[in-house]
Amino acid sequence: MKRYFTETVLCCVLASIMCSCRGTLAGSDDGIRQSIVLDCGRIETKAVAADEDAVWDINLYIFGEGGLIEEHKFIRYPSPMYGEIHLLSDLILHREYTIAAVANAGYDMGVMDWDDFKKASYHLSRPDGFTHGMPMLGKAMKYRTSPESESLNIDMERLLSKVTVKLDRSRLDRDVDFNVALVRVGNCPKAAGILPPSRIASPSEVFQSGYYTEGGDINDVYLLENMQGALDKDLCSYIELEIDYESPVYYTADGRCLKYRFYLREGNSYMVQRNCHYT
Repeated sequence: MKRYFTETVLCCVLASIMCSCRGTLAGSDDGIRQSIVLDCGRIETKAVAADEDAVWDINLYIFGEGGLIEEHKFIRYPSPMYGEIHLLSDLILHREYTIAAVANAGYDMGVMDWDDFKKASYHLSRPDGFTHGMPMLGKAMKYRTSPESESLNIDMERLLSKVTVKLDRSRLDRDVDFNVALVRVGNCPKAAGILPPSRIASPSEVFQSGYYTEGGDINDVYLLENMQGALDKDLCSYIELEIDYESPVYYTADGRCLKYRFYLREGNSYMVQRNCHYT
């Protein structure tokens, strides 16, 4: 699986588109205080409309035997956290656990067993509704405690994908102006399952108008995971460009832009995978 900000290259005509720490355990013969480190990443990038790394809240789940919930914590931070987030939990020695953390849900998700957690979803009220923290998931399956255990490090993955659209004018005639007025996500999912893979199953599950940004030769847009297979124009996510065009013969006027549309895909599958950056 590609890590976030590992790029997949997509092309169309006239446009080339788109927490580690060692710790110690202290406790009795039966229990330990487990250090849990959530690595939420921290990348060097110019400021963007959405803060891709900020963490404002955490829902931590500790599931024991049979997937039964043993502990749930909801933590809200007064200011955004970045990079590694350190948590503590009291566990039983030599017992096997599943540990999961959801960042930026925006609310206390409540107590639930593993079976219910697997069915849980993250919902957006609007296409850009994650500007106060991108939703992330991290999990450790079948983790067994021992007296020699060090910190449990969990990588957090964003439920969203990022698409960078770059305009390439290298093959245009010199007397042609070709400028991006708007970039929009089509079939932009309203929700995604907390656990992967996630895909929309009905046209009612997409925003009528998806995440968009205006103008520029380089544009970033975001959408929740949508793992489709074969092309389905009602379900597969796509990018729509509105273009201002002018040549000695033709031109756009009165806001009537040319529209280019291309579907997001990997190989022969129309998949938009969480935690990935497409260019």
